Parts: sequence; C-alpha cells; structure tokens
Amino acid sequence: MKEKRNYATEIKESRKTCRIPLRFLINSESEEINVEGWTAEYAGRFYEGVALNIDTCGMLIATNRVPILGEKVSALFKLKGFVEKIKADGEIVWTNEHCPHYPKGFAIKFTDITLNAKSLKEGIENSSEEVVLKVDLLKIPD
Repeated sequence: MKEKRNYATEIKESRKTCRIPLRFLINSESEEINVEGWTAEYAGRFYEGVALNIDTCGMLIATNRVPILGEKVSALFKLKGFVEKIKADGEIVWTNEHCPHYPKGFAIKFTDITLNAKSLKEGIENSSEEVVLKVDLLKIPD
C-alpha cells in the first residue's frame, strides 16, 4: 500500500529562515489610466518588507502594509549568488495585523517565479541563516 505523504511536514522541513529585503506590489492597486485617448497601466505603489522564511512554494513577509487574504501580489528580491533580481507572483494565503505572537505581515504562495526550481532551491540554501534568538523579528518599526 502506498504511504500517504504529509505535505505540511515536508513544507516545514524545506522552509529556511532568512532576512531578505524585498519590494512588493499589490496587483489590485494597479489601474488603467486614460488621458486624451492615451491609455497606460499605472502599476501602483511598491511597499517594502522583509522575507523571514522562504521555500520553493512561497514566503512569509514581515511588513506594515498587510494586503487582504486572497489578493495577488508581485515581489522583487535578490538571493545570494544571483546578479538579477527575482520576480515572484503569488497569492496571499495568510495575514497577521493584530496577533503579537507572530510578525505583522503576510504569507504568499508562489504562482509564478522567474527561476527554475533547482536554482531557487540553491538560492534559498545560500540565503538562509541561523535563527538568532536575540533578534526580535516581531518588532518592525512603522
């Protein structure tokens, strides 16, 4: 009989702690502007955050701007060993604005990313760091 996979455990084991600065764009904030017959896409405003952990499925982002659950976002970040910035599109799957036990921010599940899975895994390994208990990741200044 085939053994049942425990995806929750597999994801936890592949997650790496990191502190990767990033910028993100909330896709619902972009809009089309029409001026005198000329149309352009206004991308909206980029916000800043820090990825606290990452795996090949998604990342946890600490930030003061928390989007709505289910919203689509695009994130730009760099991993060690890569010259180019990585663009990842994703969907918000978890948010926290009020619980003091977790960082203020959100988690995204990647829907599209500019790296292949092997390169992404290598970049994550190179960018991961040991958890330092003295650093309070829950306090992010406004």
